[in-house]
Amino acid sequence: MQNAFRKALAAAATACRWGRRMGSGRMSSRTPSLRTRTLSSLTVTDERLHGLKEFASKLTGAAVLRLEGADTEKFLQDKTTNDVTKLEGGEAQYSAWLNRKGRFLHSSILIKDPNGQSFFLVCERNSVQALSKHIKLFKFRSDVSLTDITEQVDIWSFVSKNEKSLSDVIEKNEKDGELSVIDPRGSTGEGGTPPLGAVLMMPKDQKPVLDDVEILDEDAFDTYRILHGIPRDTYDIFTSESFILEANFDRLNGVSFTKGCYLGQELTARSHHTGVIRKRLMPVVLTESAGDAAAASPIGHFERTPHSDFLFPSFVKLDPGFCAPSGGAPITMGKKTVGKLYSSRHGVAIAQIRQEVAKSTTALECEGFRITPFLPEWWPEVGTEIDSEN
Repeated sequence: MQNAFRKALAAAATACRWGRRMGSGRMSSRTPSLRTRTLSSLTVTDERLHGLKEFASKLTGAAVLRLEGADTEKFLQDKTTNDVTKLEGGEAQYSAWLNRKGRFLHSSILIKDPNGQSFFLVCERNSVQALSKHIKLFKFRSDVSLTDITEQVDIWSFVSKNEKSLSDVIEKNEKDGELSVIDPRGSTGEGGTPPLGAVLMMPKDQKPVLDDVEILDEDAFDTYRILHGIPRDTYDIFTSESFILEANFDRLNGVSFTKGCYLGQELTARSHHTGVIRKRLMPVVLTESAGDAAAASPIGHFERTPHSDFLFPSFVKLDPGFCAPSGGAPITMGKKTVGKLYSSRHGVAIAQIRQEVAKSTTALECEGFRITPFLPEWWPEVGTEIDSEN
């Protein structure tokens, strides 16, 4: 499937020049509260949601930077965690930007223009100004130009487990001269279906060609990426604090261990080769508890979500009265704090939990909710999902 996508993207090389004519735009510097509670903003019923096999969302929280110049590829190779030299025109790559100590600064989806003359960085709107400043600080006199084109483009996500549907949507939007790629996060490899489907970059206020696909707001996409344990900047991973292997970049095709030196490499490489990763981000189900009696979880502890053509399992609920903790709320085992709860939507959340605790079946709680870790379909086989050294 990937080879077919590459050929289709290469054929769009002469049609993607609109991105090079874009100007710059102003970004919001707002950051989310560290302590928030979330309510449903979806306008679909449980029945409609649980029957979805595909949908599309405009990602209003996304920003786009364009980098071009003779030294751009070398600059990106030296400053990001993935191997940019392996990226072909019309392909996308997930990677992180680290500080000198090896701690996380930003993540981005890097898309190479099909004509090979520029790169697009899709990142969080909340952090685009900081990422721009970081790039300008380190490019020195390199031939690298940076343009913020966020106000001239929209980023859409098309989510489907059907390879033909993904291929059709990508091909149709390429024919209209837009830039459409497979989302690189968590791809299961040749012949596998990536959990997050396709990324579509469109001129501002222009909808992609989607035929009869249901269009839902960004909350639907956020719920879906939480189900797959995929972190989001400033919500689940934090500047100068987080460590990318704890955020599963090794499982999300976001880091290369063979590319050679890059900024902040030493800590990442040492942790990978010693195998010591004491805590990880993982998806969890939240179940309301009544006093000391915890309600039964809809899924077993570290049970894998059953394979299905439908995108949302039955334990995702759209009850507008369901108000769950998020934003770093402490997870406890008895009286001991063993983790933190971050992004939370409709009864599922991303949590950072110590691995020896996650392996046990001892009850975990967070502000009156029972916390049950589970395995998304794409995660490693049972027995390898927790590092054996821990």
